[in-house]
Amino acid sequence: MTSQYVVFKLNNDRFAVEIERVLEIIHAQAVFKVPNSPPYIDGLINLRGKVYSQFNLRKKFNLPNTDDNLQNSKVLIVNLGSSHIGISVDSVDGIVQIEDESIEKTPSTVAANAKNYIKAVAKVNDNLILLLDLEALVEPSSGLIPPVGVK
Repeated sequence: MTSQYVVFKLNNDRFAVEIERVLEIIHAQAVFKVPNSPPYIDGLINLRGKVYSQFNLRKKFNLPNTDDNLQNSKVLIVNLGSSHIGISVDSVDGIVQIEDESIEKTPSTVAANAKNYIKAVAKVNDNLILLLDLEALVEPSSGLIPPVGVK
């Protein structure tokens, strides 16, 4: 079976999320800072009258900040079940189709904290793409999604 993914870059590494989870891709825009937010939450964005929390993968993965790709920066508006958030990325490569046979489990040598967020690794045209687990990235304690069992 084949599934479609949106592929994006962070620090020249390629990551992907399932296309059905991505509602929209927008250019980076002004962020309203919220005091006492976790360090990986940039703040809030206002998109056509809807307010979304903006999640920063660079900070979550402890990657260095860079000004190199600011003009190409994008925000993925993604569906997390009952809520939507924005995820800031360096750039978006596009949409790829990935065969199930091309997907492997995350190697045991990957750092334990990163392994929690990476659900698999895909091989596409001699490139490796890390497939993200959005729910694991956005912990219930962040307040962005409700904790399990809470309505």
